[in-house]
Amino acid sequence: MTFEQLRAALDNRGHSPEQVLLPDERPVGPPVEGALRVVQIGERFEVHCTDYGRARLVAASPDFDGIARSLLSFLDRPLPPVLAMTSAEVAAIETRLAPYYPKLREQITARGGASLIQLPPGILLDRIGALDGWLLTELNSSFESRSLPPTALREPSGVHQFVTEATVLVQASIVPSWFGQPGGSVRYAIADESVTIRDLIVDGSLRRVSVPVGAR
Repeated sequence: MTFEQLRAALDNRGHSPEQVLLPDERPVGPPVEGALRVVQIGERFEVHCTDYGRARLVAASPDFDGIARSLLSFLDRPLPPVLAMTSAEVAAIETRLAPYYPKLREQITARGGASLIQLPPGILLDRIGALDGWLLTELNSSFESRSLPPTALREPSGVHQFVTEATVLVQASIVPSWFGQPGGSVRYAIADESVTIRDLIVDGSLRRVSVPVGAR
């Protein structure tokens, strides 16, 4: 498979260069948070997922044809349908969880700024950017509290909402100020660096949901 054939296959699947970047491509806009990137290292090829300026390895192959197959296989896995939730359902979950967030912040501070925790089933989360990534935030956290760059809301970036349906091990931290934004929201990084959000959706640990959006 050539670069051109892989780009055509990605375009047919709805993945623009801002979402999946191939070597030597020049996207119209900046890559979205959580974008996938094919990089060549010597004769070897890798797929990286870059979220908030940090990259994680998704796949590797000794040749381009192999990495192209790995990338398309990664993206072509079927995802469960989106679950629609009502405002009342969301409010009930948020009321139940509200007492725990101050305790979590205290725990993060006491442990030097990061704490390894298990998110139980029933936690509402979201992210701004691509579906692919490995960083999550408490549902409906304000844009300013996420400290994302101003370009983060440009298309094809989107808001992706989730609920945990199994226990998910994450590294919890407080978002620092950055890009002129104050930060302050709780951010969850998937602890296993070989796992992405898409992987958790495929295995049923995360479920995509559609809920009313309202920043706190």
